[in-house]
Amino acid sequence: MAPSWVSLPQRWQLQNIQAALNVIVCAISALTTFCCIRFCWWAGTKRVKTAGRTTLTSLLTVNTIGEAYDLITLLGLRIFSPRHALLLVQSLLVLVFVTTTLISGPISRFSTRMHPQTTTRNTSIFPTMKTFDIIAYANDYWTNITRSLETAEFPRDRLLDFLPDTNTEWMFVPSEWTKTWSMQCNSVERTPIEIAGTGNCSDPSFSTTYQAFPQLWDVINITSYDTYGIEWSGFWLSNVNPVQDMLWFAYASSITDIDNTTDIVYGMNISMATVHFHNIYQNLTKPNNCIYAARPVDAASWIRTDCQLERQRDVKDEGFVPYPDSTEQSNIASALNQNFQARFMMEAGTNRTITEIQPDDLIRFYQVYMISKDTQFRQPVMRSLTIVEDVPQLSVALLTIMLFLVITSILAASTWCSFFLIHHDASRVPQTKLDWVLHALGDDENNAAGNTKSSPQQSPRSSIDYQSIASSTRKSQVPPLPRRATRLADFESATYAMEFSERRAWTESLKGRSWMPSPRSLHSSAGSSSRLNRVSSRRDSTWSKLSDEAPSITLDMPRISEELYPRRLWPE
Repeated sequence: MAPSWVSLPQRWQLQNIQAALNVIVCAISALTTFCCIRFCWWAGTKRVKTAGRTTLTSLLTVNTIGEAYDLITLLGLRIFSPRHALLLVQSLLVLVFVTTTLISGPISRFSTRMHPQTTTRNTSIFPTMKTFDIIAYANDYWTNITRSLETAEFPRDRLLDFLPDTNTEWMFVPSEWTKTWSMQCNSVERTPIEIAGTGNCSDPSFSTTYQAFPQLWDVINITSYDTYGIEWSGFWLSNVNPVQDMLWFAYASSITDIDNTTDIVYGMNISMATVHFHNIYQNLTKPNNCIYAARPVDAASWIRTDCQLERQRDVKDEGFVPYPDSTEQSNIASALNQNFQARFMMEAGTNRTITEIQPDDLIRFYQVYMISKDTQFRQPVMRSLTIVEDVPQLSVALLTIMLFLVITSILAASTWCSFFLIHHDASRVPQTKLDWVLHALGDDENNAAGNTKSSPQQSPRSSIDYQSIASSTRKSQVPPLPRRATRLADFESATYAMEFSERRAWTESLKGRSWMPSPRSLHSSAGSSSRLNRVSSRRDSTWSKLSDEAPSITLDMPRISEELYPRRLWPE
């Protein structure tokens, strides 16, 4: 399946991409509208060039929402007829691309994203060293390492030989890691247990919690290991019974394989357990040095994980390997308590549900504790790792649409330009609103002024004999129509005509003849007043008479215009 997103250079910021894309979307919308509307106009102009005339609707261009609204208001549902297909297409184009410009911001927002992508490159790491025995109260550091391992999906079957920078997001790839120390763990999931206090803690040589709650021996038998450590955290109010919640930790370890010659440890067994007590009753008088009363605990549950650790025999450098066999094994129980204590106390103090610790949490913290302890003497080196980087991406769908619109615009513009390079005289066909205004002004000025010198000076520069707009509704006797119907009938029946001739033939025809402007006529609608119809008829007959006598008559256009037309209809 084809990808739906394409990646951009990582150094590009998403905000800058969205800002640039916003401008590009607006520019492409404007360019496509311009080129497609010019292409539609070119289709009508081509018919004028080949056939000499075309319908006025084929030359009309729609450039704005306002023009589209006026056109739809005039035509109504008739705009969906085949003869007005180009007008409908132009109106839809304007509507679509104006809307696209308005929503270019959301388009840029939802067509771009930051997406994680993996790449292999050299990055800074911290190798392990057999230097330190303990680390304490490194809660922030432990949290960052835990988050890094969880994000990278680092397995729980080994200790880390080096620590990647926690500020760099990376991904675990087995081929990039060595496995100096492996771990095989068996865990007991959370299990309820009935615990009752004895009220006797008289033996000062042993743990008071084991004396007060002998059921803890069923959780973990610490005497079967070489070393052990015990820690607890509790939440209670002074001189108030019962103690609401208490969290108890135990850690124990034994060496199972050691080279007596080199004192290198190759095997270990470790066990980690935690018990959650709820509502433990205190003995405020503390008889027998025991703060716990001889009463059952309301509720308790426990978990445990037992792991076997094995080390490779051959390593490159004995000084740069993980060091789980350090002399201060008992400190791990304190580290467990330090790591989980803050969250536990906040939840207990606010009467929220206690987040229960799982066996996987104990295993993960053991990995975190060891790598944090063994990388305290930080000596960064470069190593090739699979890094996860957020790269900006652009929607393939949007990119395809933009490329299609650009190519379409280029083709339309090329067709339009090539036509007018070959038929440059066709560029005089009115196109924009300004062209039509100037065209109408030209009609009025030539008909009113009667300047016999200006036209011969301008005409040789063009190969156009005349341009005219006429509507068939003017020549038929129809009853008066409503204003909108009259405008609609004129609009649909109007034609635009232009005659072309060679410049040399036109020049020869002028020799020895008096100049008369080519007739241009723009007739009023069938619903015009009777006075305008009479004026139009008298004007047409006058032009016909003058045309027949043109070779021998010099026109006095001011006199004719004042005689035939009211001054308000003819410009001064």
